[in-house]
Amino acid sequence: MNIERAIQDRWRRDAALSTLLPVERLFTGTVPGDPPPPYAVLTRLDTQPVLRTSSGTALDEAKIEMSLWASELELLQSIVAEVQRGFERAGFLLRDGIVLLMRRVQHGERQEESGLWRATLIWLVLYKT
Repeated sequence: MNIERAIQDRWRRDAALSTLLPVERLFTGTVPGDPPPPYAVLTRLDTQPVLRTSSGTALDEAKIEMSLWASELELLQSIVAEVQRGFERAGFLLRDGIVLLMRRVQHGERQEESGLWRATLIWLVLYKT
């Protein structure tokens, strides 16, 4: 299981977060069509090796962008708060490894020309395989 799928699984199991933004509206990579808000998109920006051992264990750090879209600023901020509560400094299992630490390193909010509000959260995810 990759990190993006593990984030979706963790999101699905979080009742408060799933109520504000159902996991079916959390997309990976590109958004199919033009969905109505709210929705979110996960994009892996980069992966850097941190450590390799002679036993085959690998420690890597991925940079994940999470873009959240909503028609109202208050709803967007509520979703962002739940995302931060559920993922900041979190660790969780992968199929062939473990996320040791997920930490937010950047956060911004702005209103787009379309009138939609967008929050962008950049996460560094340290994981072992």
